[in-house]
Amino acid sequence: MMRRFLVAVAVTAAVLLFLAANRGAYEGYFSADDLDTLSWAKSVSPGEFVREFLKPFYSTSHFRPVGHLAYHVLVRVAGFDYRAYVAFLHAVHMVNALLVLILLRRFQISWQGAVFGAFFFLFPVAVADAFWKPMYVFDVLCALGVLLALLTYVSGRTVLALAFFWLACKSKEHAAMLALVLAGYEYAFGGRRWRKLIPFGVIAAAFVTSALMQRQPPDSSYATRFSIPVLVRTTSFYVSRMLLYPYLGVAALALPRFVNDRRVWFGLAGFAFLLGPLLTVPGRLSPAYLYVPLIFLSLALATAASRLSHAAAAIVLLIWIPLNYAHLRKYRRTELTLAADRREYKAVVDHLPRDWPDTKQFVYDGRPEDFAAWGILGALRIAYSREVELISMEQREQLPDDFWTRSVVVLGWNPALRKLTAFGRRENQPDETYVTVSQTMPVWQLGRGWYPVEGKFRWTKPEAEARVRRPEGTTRFEVSVLAGPDYIKRVQRARIRVFADGVEVGSGEHSAAGWHVYRFSAPGPAGTVRLRFVTEPPLQPNPWDSPLGSAVGGFGFR
Repeated sequence: MMRRFLVAVAVTAAVLLFLAANRGAYEGYFSADDLDTLSWAKSVSPGEFVREFLKPFYSTSHFRPVGHLAYHVLVRVAGFDYRAYVAFLHAVHMVNALLVLILLRRFQISWQGAVFGAFFFLFPVAVADAFWKPMYVFDVLCALGVLLALLTYVSGRTVLALAFFWLACKSKEHAAMLALVLAGYEYAFGGRRWRKLIPFGVIAAAFVTSALMQRQPPDSSYATRFSIPVLVRTTSFYVSRMLLYPYLGVAALALPRFVNDRRVWFGLAGFAFLLGPLLTVPGRLSPAYLYVPLIFLSLALATAASRLSHAAAAIVLLIWIPLNYAHLRKYRRTELTLAADRREYKAVVDHLPRDWPDTKQFVYDGRPEDFAAWGILGALRIAYSREVELISMEQREQLPDDFWTRSVVVLGWNPALRKLTAFGRRENQPDETYVTVSQTMPVWQLGRGWYPVEGKFRWTKPEAEARVRRPEGTTRFEVSVLAGPDYIKRVQRARIRVFADGVEVGSGEHSAAGWHVYRFSAPGPAGTVRLRFVTEPPLQPNPWDSPLGSAVGGFGFR
């Protein structure tokens, strides 16, 4: 009775400690993957979820009905209250940790070792993304299915185990490797009743075969690669992130040399089986993907911890938990900074329909760190409740000629101020006569050869194109260029040549640091003027960098 009381106290203390340590997760914000999913998950019909759940193969669209159903329910119930999504993650994660404790006891591991293993699984800062970011709900739910399948199988309830196995596979596909884990269990601990494993093997084969038969585009992040360099790179990535420090991961894999126990071998084999499929997908590397394999690493470590004295096990935990918390504080600072940027971006996008209700074309000029373009597209879909077109400023050279004649909104991200500015061009709005480089400059007047804005200037490539409108009776053209000390030190003397409608109208040379303004006479009729800027010599900061031209602060007729 006293032992159960102490275990209950330990579990309660662990839950409270976990919630206290991870309270910062509730201050985070949706990732790009989250916003992309939320933009369509609400509209998926129940029938579609049922059909996808019953399909015995890997979805070509990467639709995972269990995880996407969680998004579907949460967005309908909680809307875009991020705290609800984190609370759901935390609830499932803590249930998983409790199931790990039960699983360890089923493997006849002492209470000391079982509590140690459960604590290890509950506080894995190496995979903190899994319980900080809703985008990893697929991994957390997959772990739930794997744990329930393994527990019911060990208890002899094969049919129920098969149902949970299916649930795990429909949460995330690498759960199909659990069939090999169960085969290992039969070999090491069961009665080697191989016929029981046939339905598990059939299901696993269906998922693996369908995944291998799919032909992903070569540049897809989901594309599988079977080569020694890829396996070395991915294995190194995951092993170095298994625990807090890279060498600890290697030490954990060496446990069988020090603890001769079948449970250690089984745990490490299970870890390897569940990790295996991830090693062939170099485009989708994330420490959070270790979440499911860590179930089995917990088993190996718990077995080793059960061999320690009570005092030694307590000391290890007293060292392990504070070290995790110290790393979690660093992780929290970084993650909350990035989350604030995403929240700022989404807040501005949410107000766009008020000022630009009919706009269907959007251009993003820069974006926050760790916020992919599909997140921006998802935010726009959510705000407008319809499909929109989104392109990057870097793609503007490939746009059709009439793109900028329609209503367009530009989303300009300022990394220094961490602010998003939304501005745009109304349909058939005339061009400016003078363009001042800023976050709200009329980027539709830029052609090829421009880099992102940097405060009050924008670097060109050695050749760059633009256009301005020449007013009636105005012939004076002006261009301002910034030359920094390092720039002058590298090139000594630079020259910028200006062409208007194919004719050179002037050039300017500078060999001193500072702003330089050059003015030329550029007579001609009123209307659009096509400009070309040529910088000699170009600046090559590093052999691997693209060449730079001039840092332009403004140009046009005055």
